[in-house]
Amino acid sequence: TDWTNVSDGRIKINVQENVPGLTFINQLRPVTYNLDIDAAEKITGAGKIKNENTDKEKSGKEISQAAREKKETVVYSGFIAQEVRDAVSTEANSYLGLVDDRDEDQLMLSPGKLIPVLVNAIKQLDSALKATQAELSNLKQQLGA
Repeated sequence: TDWTNVSDGRIKINVQENVPGLTFINQLRPVTYNLDIDAAEKITGAGKIKNENTDKEKSGKEISQAAREKKETVVYSGFIAQEVRDAVSTEANSYLGLVDDRDEDQLMLSPGKLIPVLVNAIKQLDSALKATQAELSNLKQQLGA
């Protein structure tokens, strides 16, 4: 689902161009993974669902084993929250808010907050490419090519 954030320049103050870029992005390790539903339930205490007919609690495992097994076969891509948190803590700009650690049991990521960082990294790569192209052009002129 698309999301929108308030971005109107008329309501922003203390605007600075200090978003990390390529150095920060190079610290991240994109991975693919499967979810371990049992491990998630142990961490969060989730998985207890009341059976409407008996009003007894049954574990999520008993109620939807097929759904659980199917979800565990899905291959996701993303980051490991602990690794992102470590990368953020090594940056001078630790305000990024990529890692939500309010719930001490399970870390969450806000990948949408990476967009300004990615844009800055692309701009840095573009600048480096232009400098390299200019240097190459200069060297070609010197060689008479």
